[in-house]
Amino acid sequence: MIRLDLDAESAESLFSAETRRWVVGFSGGLDSMVLLHLLANHPERPDILAVHINHGLQAGSESWASHCSDVCKKLHIAFVAITVTVDPSGSSETQARKSRYQAFEEVLQAHDVLVLAHHLDDQLETAFLNLLRGSDAPGLLGMPAVRRLSTNLVCRPLLGVAGDALKSYAVNHKLSWIEDPSNVTDLADRNFLRNQILPRLADRFPDIRSKLASGIQRDIQARQLLYQLARLDLANIQDEQAGISIPGLMQLGEDRAVNLLRTQLLDLGVALPSGKHLRQGLADMLAAEPDKSPVINLNGYEYRRFQGRIFLREVIQLVNWLTLDWPAQAHYLDIEELRITREEMATGGVSLSIDAPRLRLKQAGEVIFLGHNKKINDILREASVPSWIRSRLPVVVSDDQVVAVPAIPDWSFEQRVATPYAVEAGSPGWCYKVFFRR
Repeated sequence: MIRLDLDAESAESLFSAETRRWVVGFSGGLDSMVLLHLLANHPERPDILAVHINHGLQAGSESWASHCSDVCKKLHIAFVAITVTVDPSGSSETQARKSRYQAFEEVLQAHDVLVLAHHLDDQLETAFLNLLRGSDAPGLLGMPAVRRLSTNLVCRPLLGVAGDALKSYAVNHKLSWIEDPSNVTDLADRNFLRNQILPRLADRFPDIRSKLASGIQRDIQARQLLYQLARLDLANIQDEQAGISIPGLMQLGEDRAVNLLRTQLLDLGVALPSGKHLRQGLADMLAAEPDKSPVINLNGYEYRRFQGRIFLREVIQLVNWLTLDWPAQAHYLDIEELRITREEMATGGVSLSIDAPRLRLKQAGEVIFLGHNKKINDILREASVPSWIRSRLPVVVSDDQVVAVPAIPDWSFEQRVATPYAVEAGSPGWCYKVFFRR
């Protein structure tokens, strides 16, 4: 029987003690059919969920989902089919990929690994496309065997296996697969390379696949060194609040600074912007006057400048949630991306006798009485709390009067208690704290 060896880096993640389930992208084509069969028959496998994404771009795609479901029943594998809507604007290939990964993210749970069937021929096509498109990233930039997708890992265990070997495996095991009719057309750049260019190059240079694969491997090794350099740079110029020093970035120079930002994004599973976008955004950040707040907009994230540092943060849609009662026995509340805690202090804080303390978002221009009325925003600004935190801060209220502005430990901001609601000196009281997901 034909054997296919899994990529070593992928295998390390697939069989990690932390991995609870493999979520396999299963189109029903040759590549994913081989991958699913290989994984389903592995003696040390965890639970498997096969996910079929129907992009709705091909006639007969509904029957593909039915075929995939039948295959999974025979393999005793859990199966789910998801229909997505592909944005008609821009490249259909790019938009389909975006919709596909959004669907995968909705399925993935903690400790799941997303497993995809990309192989050596896909890797070579990607390298050529990146070269032809003038990719700003270093080297050939083949697909990584393992990368992050938000809080999960994506593994491509067949990256070292040629397409011919996959077909031999499928024939040997009598597997049946779906042939996508769009693969024979040359409208997409990838299909043109696959159908017209790479076969002719292989005829002229028979060892082109092994030579290019070796080149990509050397490129991956070089990139690992660049990533290690970036992580060292980041450790040197990032503070305890995850702020990256602007003077520190300027000392690194443009190329090294861009390498640092790109690596930070990759480590956190953030989709990379174009090199031009990242370089221009960085230039704007470094050149801005101290009182300005330029932003580098990313896909669901952004870099913001604040007090000589830049911060990477997830963009979270602000929802003006209703005023909430604090449950009598609760030690904390989770609201959207916030965690608000309450603990009893030996001395100081909010009076324990206040009836029914409540929480709501701080309102524009709102004040707290500290012997005299003072705007909460002014207090936060003077304490160097950044604008994106100030705009999402909850306050403690009673009868719609501000009782306290919670402490923000991540920004060294201590709780402020309105004078009428503060405990007497030496008496115990409540301390409220708010923690933000960055």
